Amino acid sequence: MEYKALSDINPVFIISLPRSGSTLLQRIIATNPRVSTVSESWLLLPLLSMHTSRELYSEYGQRLAKIAINEFTETLPDGINDFRDSLSSFVLELYRKSADSSSVYFIEKTPRNVLVIEELFSTFPDAKYIYLWRNPVSILSSMLESFSEGKWRLYSNYVDLYKGYELMFESFNKNKDKVLSINYEELVNDQEKIVTQLEKYLSIEISPYLDDLSNIPLYGSMGDKVNPGEDSVISKNSINKWRYSICNQYRKEWAKKYIKWVGEDRLSRTGYDYKTILEELISIRPGVENLLSDLLRAGFGYFRRILIFDIIKRQLNKRQGMSRRYILY
Repeated sequence: MEYKALSDINPVFIISLPRSGSTLLQRIIATNPRVSTVSESWLLLPLLSMHTSRELYSEYGQRLAKIAINEFTETLPDGINDFRDSLSSFVLELYRKSADSSSVYFIEKTPRNVLVIEELFSTFPDAKYIYLWRNPVSILSSMLESFSEGKWRLYSNYVDLYKGYELMFESFNKNKDKVLSINYEELVNDQEKIVTQLEKYLSIEISPYLDDLSNIPLYGSMGDKVNPGEDSVISKNSINKWRYSICNQYRKEWAKKYIKWVGEDRLSRTGYDYKTILEELISIRPGVENLLSDLLRAGFGYFRRILIFDIIKRQLNKRQGMSRRYILY
């Protein structure tokens, strides 16, 4: 059932929020010797944002660059389509050079690609897209434990939890007939079933190579730190591990508020039961561990995110009508 070799490499985009199990999924697919990948390239974020209205800040002036790039794009025979075709060819050439010579797939796994998901589909319409979902409370917990050593710093991931989730769900709803949707919990509990779905969607064999799962090298520092030879299979215990992170009332209330924001409709469409998650949260009887620290860090995060970022953004937005703006140092 091997995939027939093609002249160009084919990208496989894993679309997920951070801490959703994307590294495990990436390694499972990459066990096939004709699949190449790196840890996380972040390559597409600046490239696909350069002509959009995405809120970016740069020393050279992103807003002015966007205007100039869009004006240049208008001079091309087929406009934005020529731009996307050339950008696609450029990226695929880099993937091919990074990949093994025999590879037919290159897995691109950068969670914040959800921020450019619309451009991703427009630039790579024939690529393979695998959406990976996870219980949102488990994502919160894993972010706290992995990114912050158990300390409350979720404000650094609001862009993922809110904007990222919203964009991910919208794109999934729009393209669900041509993508593969997977749940992390099912990946851990019934790996054989998910592997079968992956094999069918990608037209490659995976199951014969799973013994090599712990030997897949992932070059780069941005993803999970799993070295070749280490056990990379996540235990089923990880599904309920989130309970240990809800160690005080503030975290419990914050998690409940977030689940309510995600909402019953979005959860059900991605394979989760809203009432079950909420009831599990309500059933927890937390103590006071880290409560004072969490409140102080939450206050800092609020002022950092609202009073600083939003003030700067508003000041920049006031100048949107100006044809040119120079910042002198």
